[in-house]
Amino acid sequence: MKIKLGEYWIYILAIAITVFLLSGSVYVIVEGVQPYIIYTDASGSRRIAIVNPTIRDQVVTETLTIAGLYTLGFLGLIMVAISYRYSYDPRTSNMLLIVGMAMLLVSSIVLYILFDAKLWRKLI
Repeated sequence: MKIKLGEYWIYILAIAITVFLLSGSVYVIVEGVQPYIIYTDASGSRRIAIVNPTIRDQVVTETLTIAGLYTLGFLGLIMVAISYRYSYDPRTSNMLLIVGMAMLLVSSIVLYILFDAKLWRKLI
């Protein structure tokens, strides 16, 4: 599986810009927000939260987590998309398809959990 970087650099750049914009990095840069939230739980111990529980605010760890999950989802989509190129080798094609779908599924589930936590004001 040889991939020439010269052919795909525009796609890599487009995905990187999309992930940068969708993850909320512009908001973090412009507003200069805090990196994480420190809170005290019911037992009295201090904890670090990676998701700000309000819809209107965002922290740096949340942005990095979302960007990583979007990247994982995009990589899963790419693996699913290129799995058809190996139709002559069913083992490789099936492996790309299964791993790509798993990456996409994990990314979607964790993104849903983070969105649910933010929507219902839960600290994660």
